[in-house]
Amino acid sequence: MKRIAYHPAARAEFEAEVLYCENERSGAGPRLRKDLIATLALIDAYPEIGRPGTDGVRRIVTRAYHFIVHYEMIGGLIVIFAIAHPAREPAYWNARRTS
Repeated sequence: MKRIAYHPAARAEFEAEVLYCENERSGAGPRLRKDLIATLALIDAYPEIGRPGTDGVRRIVTRAYHFIVHYEMIGGLIVIFAIAHPAREPAYWNARRTS
């Protein structure tokens, strides 16, 4: 089993999106959390499942809520750079790769 590490901004996005969904519709927050956790478990079990980009970062779309998880395998870690709503600017998180 691989180890998943989060960029601090990605961890904050995770929690912010769950809270936002819950505030918009009661019960949606826990459902989004479950969707994200299921996708992260899939990445953990099968790190190469995401579609690779030319930059080495892989992307996978969550099943129910269609969020995009951007991650890269670095050594023994799977580093999550962003948990992005599909309406977000596509490369807003790129600077996180250097921080």
